Amino acid sequence: MAAAAAALALVMAAPSPVLADEPSDDISYMGSTDATEVNVGMIMGPPSMGMGWMIHENEEGNTYNDYNFEVGGMDYTALASKLNTGDYDIIHCPSNVGAILYNNKDLKEEVEVIDISNLGLLYILTTDDSVKSMDDLKGRTVYSIGEGGPPEYTFGYLLDQEGLSDDVNFSFRSTPFEVLNLLQDEENSIALLPQPFVEVAKLLVPDLKVPIDITEEWDNLKLESGAESVTTITIVRKKFLEEHEQAVVEYLNLLKKSVAYSLSHVDEAAEWTDTYETFLNPEVAADAIPYVNMCALTGQEMKEKLEGFLKIMYDYNPDAVGGSMPDDDFYYIPPEGSMEEVADETTDNAKDADTADAEASADKSESKDTEKKGTTQTPAEAGTYTVSANIWFKKEDSGLPMNPHITSDIFPPKDPVVDNAEMTVDEDGSATVKVPILIQDKIMSIQKIEGLDIVDSETDENGNLKSITVNVGKIRYLEDVVTETCDITLQMGDLAMTISGFDKDQQWPATFQLNGFEETGVQTAAARGESSEISDAAVDAAKAMAFGTDDSSEAEEPSSDTEN
Repeated sequence: MAAAAAALALVMAAPSPVLADEPSDDISYMGSTDATEVNVGMIMGPPSMGMGWMIHENEEGNTYNDYNFEVGGMDYTALASKLNTGDYDIIHCPSNVGAILYNNKDLKEEVEVIDISNLGLLYILTTDDSVKSMDDLKGRTVYSIGEGGPPEYTFGYLLDQEGLSDDVNFSFRSTPFEVLNLLQDEENSIALLPQPFVEVAKLLVPDLKVPIDITEEWDNLKLESGAESVTTITIVRKKFLEEHEQAVVEYLNLLKKSVAYSLSHVDEAAEWTDTYETFLNPEVAADAIPYVNMCALTGQEMKEKLEGFLKIMYDYNPDAVGGSMPDDDFYYIPPEGSMEEVADETTDNAKDADTADAEASADKSESKDTEKKGTTQTPAEAGTYTVSANIWFKKEDSGLPMNPHITSDIFPPKDPVVDNAEMTVDEDGSATVKVPILIQDKIMSIQKIEGLDIVDSETDENGNLKSITVNVGKIRYLEDVVTETCDITLQMGDLAMTISGFDKDQQWPATFQLNGFEETGVQTAAARGESSEISDAAVDAAKAMAFGTDDSSEAEEPSSDTEN
């Protein structure tokens, strides 16, 4: 994979431009409005993962200008060099690099920033169960990429604000693959990585956990400026902008449509990352796209967010932005009326495609592709929603012959359940989830759950938990997957003690997860209108599973990628 990344360099040779919509005479652009060739340098990964639609449209001749796209691996310094020599007109780069280039008066080309491509997308990864918060990083080493870029300065600023700068060792590696190797080889190591490499790590590192969302930690600082963490931006050669402003505006409009289309057509966008080699693995890309915080923020909104972020970086370390704050002429504001609303056809077609996909999935349930979870991402607006939330023990931790789910009323409770919980989203995007604890008393009674941010709970007459309400922090989409670890104190029920031979009082580590069970989950017995009574046949099947006396497939626990 590392070799593939190093060798990745693909030039998209587009056909001669077929004139699409002529530029409007109502808008005054700098320079010529004649169709021109635009050379674009792209970073493999998040900045380019939402560009498949616009690259495809360009190939089909559906753009006014002719865009030549080249993926330059992950080396943004090479892209910046080619921008300075005029080989590229537009490039994607880390957010602070644009400011550094702007402040470097020795460069041949001056630059302006035209959009924000990704907001925060950094996460802490580890196999160490003890790491659950920023305070748990004290005395530890965190491996990362991005020295001199947003990962260093974003995480460094966060450590500084939380008084941890002197307590955490930040160690850099040149590529994410080196960090992944350390996660594999070094027991209980800790890493800071961006998406989509978080999803790559999940495939390569057994029992990997993602205990800390850096964007969420940043938001929790509640900065007076309201500044957000900005990861990547798009910059343009100022001379090219002045000569062909209309081509830059069309690029931005295409980019906005492409991002909207990609978020509504995740599987198709993931396939495009393979076709155009903007990422290495389409399956990983499909998992990562909803979480790379792709966007296409332009104009005044871009200026406010980026300027606020750069000011924080400047106050933390002036060198992070090239020694001084960029002036207003760094931020490109398109002419009034030139930026289109995201075309209805992209969003409407996305809804139509999602409906068609759902119908095809019902007709072809045996197909692996159509069994994938729904790809539509619904913005988390204020309200109350039905969601899927599960809490379970791994059989390796509990010693039981299955993964017992305390959120299931089915016996044996070996499968996750769906549509069983209630999520409330506040105006600021903060969410709480009320999760019923349904496991039957004959199996076990749950007395205490530690490690989750539980804001409310309900108990029975014996003090056993019957529901908990968990604060899951800010979410962006109703389909966001949130995974946390916890410890549960319980008492085994008579039936479970008979089957397992365990003592009554137990304490096991467990996993809480919001969403992610579309493929593996089932409705509760109560939701299906069925009895949850434990029959003699079910007990016999459970005993067979426990003692290995039944070879039937029904006695085996189906695998679940969600919970492995």
